[in-house]
Amino acid sequence: MYSRAAREEFIELTKKAVLDNAKVLEEKAKDVLEEAEGLIDDAWKYDEAEDKNMQLYVIGILQPMAYGVYLDLLLGNLPAFFMELRLLLESLAWCYMAKFSLEGLSLGIARSDVSASKILREFGKATSLGNKPNELWSKLSNDWCHALGIIAKVIEHLEKHSIPPFPSIPLLCGPFWEEASGLVNEAGKRLREFRQILRSAITPILPEAPA
Repeated sequence: MYSRAAREEFIELTKKAVLDNAKVLEEKAKDVLEEAEGLIDDAWKYDEAEDKNMQLYVIGILQPMAYGVYLDLLLGNLPAFFMELRLLLESLAWCYMAKFSLEGLSLGIARSDVSASKILREFGKATSLGNKPNELWSKLSNDWCHALGIIAKVIEHLEKHSIPPFPSIPLLCGPFWEEASGLVNEAGKRLREFRQILRSAITPILPEAPA
């Protein structure tokens, strides 16, 4: 069991990591930091969506998880960052495609014959996004949400930089910026793609602004 002093020490180390990483991101990858902060803004801007299933998504899933995405970026916990992004995308597709009650949505999710990739493809058709949602979901799944993808990332990073990509105390950006910059830029790219998909899905069902 950890003592209170050990917990407090860990909290202080984490706090320092967040502040150090935020400073480095602001200096060297401000666009990535702004994408994560923009997702939080989206989460509160979109809560007036005129569809009960999309309201469920925005209030119950997007709003709390947007803060998780932001914090994991600041911690340098990129595996969790990508996993959360995949979950946000997949649940967006499910909620958007639910043309029935919340009970029906739960039953549909429980059906083993309805695959996530099929829902993502149908979602792309319904929003005129084509295969973009499924392509992003597949990248996030294969690279970050399957064991072989994570293992491949670790091996690739070790071979290139001779250090593991995910420090035990998450301090990704500070002393490890050169080694971490590629992963941070990938995080920004995937987040940008997700926000574009989110905007395309939700903007048409927002109430019109008064003239």
